[in-house]
Amino acid sequence: MESFPKSSQRPQSSLSIGIVGASIAGLSAANILHNQGAEVTVYEKYHTTMENKGGGMGSDIYLL
Repeated sequence: MESFPKSSQRPQSSLSIGIVGASIAGLSAANILHNQGAEVTVYEKYHTTMENKGGGMGSDIYLL
């Protein structure tokens, strides 16, 4: 995968993509798509900051 350090060097795309969920996976996907030239909007249901939310990572006690 190419690296595009400056926004002027990013490829242009007509894609407009919405990502539901600002988890690690959602933000990673948004970053990759943005670097490939897509216009990306991330939607998150929390109206407050994600502070002390654990980054959306968790496990059910029965999975341990």
